[in-house]
Amino acid sequence: MLFDSHVHFDGLGELPAVHDSIHRAMKAGVKKMLAVGGGNKANTFAVEIASHYPENIFPSAGFDREEAVQLEEVSSDRLKQCILEIIENSQRKAVRVVAIGETGLDFYYSPDTARAQMRLFEVQLEIAKDLNLPVIIHCRDAEKEVLQILRKHASSGKSDKLRGVLHCCTGTVDFVREVIEIGYHIGSSDIITFKNADNLRQLALEIPEDKILIETDSPYLAPEPRRGRPNEPSFLVHVAQKLAELRGESLERIAEITSCNAEKLFLKNSTNIDLQNSF
Repeated sequence: MLFDSHVHFDGLGELPAVHDSIHRAMKAGVKKMLAVGGGNKANTFAVEIASHYPENIFPSAGFDREEAVQLEEVSSDRLKQCILEIIENSQRKAVRVVAIGETGLDFYYSPDTARAQMRLFEVQLEIAKDLNLPVIIHCRDAEKEVLQILRKHASSGKSDKLRGVLHCCTGTVDFVREVIEIGYHIGSSDIITFKNADNLRQLALEIPEDKILIETDSPYLAPEPRRGRPNEPSFLVHVAQKLAELRGESLERIAEITSCNAEKLFLKNSTNIDLQNSF
């Protein structure tokens, strides 16, 4: 069994096409998938698709860096309420929201919105701690700022509840080591199959066995030999095979390790949230 820890189902086309991609994934051995939120459309779609596959697909809810400017004038309390409303809606559909995010910082594409991104990221870290949920973190060209914020929240109390994953990791070895030390998992993506990604293949060897997850980040970053077409969860087997090759493990062992890690992170404590006493 494989667990794809990062899928943007809202980017895979209309609902029939999404169902087809899920069936292909299950046939390929990808039995569990995390449906990533990040905005109103993505959050709604993640909950909706999870309601069709409650034993296989688990949604997250949050607001990513692309929402930062639009939400800059929205109060922290209102943002918390928005996420609680998503969770309440999911519970009516007998679906559990298992993570906050995707959130984080991207100064490669949007350096001009850095301040708004950091504020939105911090608010969602607080929400994740209050709800005892893991957080899904995006980081590109913002390693220093991500570390500063994670250190701040790690030392601000409730550190036992601080957990999550740095998804699609492309950072330096030192950065990744510190993120792991703070308490986070690391998501290894299809990029490790790319021909010019020797640095990320080396990075994949540095991640401790109990901290590594695998993901497709569908529909982005299709792996070799599927480059040039939209990615989908069934392609996760290519990530697992490459990781097994790099780490000198069997495919079965990599599947066991990464699925166990994902289940512990996202599913172990993901009971229905008490909406009346969450904050």
